[in-house]
Amino acid sequence: FVKISNEIVKEHYLRKLSLELGVSLEALSKEIEKIEKKEVVKENVFVTKNPPAGGKRSRIEVLEDYLMSLIVQQENPKMFLEKCLSILKDYKFEKDSYQKILDHLSGFFKNNSKYNSKNFLNLLPKELVSSFDSAYLFPLSSFESENKYVREVEKVSRELRALFLKNRIKEISDNLKKGEKGEDLKKITDLEKELALAIGLLGKS
Repeated sequence: FVKISNEIVKEHYLRKLSLELGVSLEALSKEIEKIEKKEVVKENVFVTKNPPAGGKRSRIEVLEDYLMSLIVQQENPKMFLEKCLSILKDYKFEKDSYQKILDHLSGFFKNNSKYNSKNFLNLLPKELVSSFDSAYLFPLSSFESENKYVREVEKVSRELRALFLKNRIKEISDNLKKGEKGEDLKKITDLEKELALAIGLLGKS
């Protein structure tokens, strides 16, 4: 809640959360204040209501959650969205709702120059609201400057891209072993070159 500067939006989410938890708004507000005073920071970890069996989540899942939070919590996420999409070309999100939210966000900026989270939320299909809320409410660490924030978005996007390429190479290799000639060696070579470039850029982040 530290990142939510708009008090009206903040109260909206606090009321919603208090109803979900079955506690009073006053009690919840006091707990939030305690957390803010202690400056509790959860970096690169995203808490979910329904973790998978064993409680362990994949690196891709954690990064997707973190990236989505970085984007939607910005007062004007257009630049960060564009940075993300330019790196994650043809990327397929494991969490389908995230892909849909980003598609809606891209569409929003085609018709709107300024971003308003409340207006955007009203345009989202109901089935996407829960995912948006989770990302919007997740407590991110504070960044010293906008430039460092941009670099963080780029870094996370590049790591996701690298993991995506690794999985794609494995998928094509497996298909070749099974005799599916539709996937050729040239495609693997091209992906390996792109992967090497992605890893190189990641190391410079």
